Amino acid sequence: MPERLKLRDVRAIFRLVAELREVGADPNVWRPHMVQRLLQIVQAQVVVSSEVHFKNIPTRQTMQVVDVGWACNEDGKTWQIHVERDDEQPEHYWLAMGKTQEDGAGRVPVKPAKKVYGGTFFLLSQYPLPHISAVDQLGLHRRLAISPSASASINW
Repeated sequence: MPERLKLRDVRAIFRLVAELREVGADPNVWRPHMVQRLLQIVQAQVVVSSEVHFKNIPTRQTMQVVDVGWACNEDGKTWQIHVERDDEQPEHYWLAMGKTQEDGAGRVPVKPAKKVYGGTFFLLSQYPLPHISAVDQLGLHRRLAISPSASASINW
């Protein structure tokens, strides 16, 4: 049976929320801070936070994915993510097409196919950002061979 959520875990998350409010609204400031702190709180090996956008490329009759955000690994190394790939589909990112038309910038509205995906060693949360035709993704990843004694008190 998994351990129950501990009060210290709840307090750590509330402290993180307060810290993020203090650093402001710039994603290039709050995202790296968030991935570093979440990595410590949940004892993950990698934490990734990004926005996923899809754009139509009518001249090639395909779509382009633009994934921007930040990640942090267990060594404390934090890096910025900016990936642009052609010939992609929303389903490859566990997303679905939105019901509205593309915006003036060619962005295609997408939404999560499901809000949360969980596995034995990962958790992926997705939240729609309709004002920018994107989805916010937060992924927490652990090693496949983590021992029970090394697991965090927060279980997924």
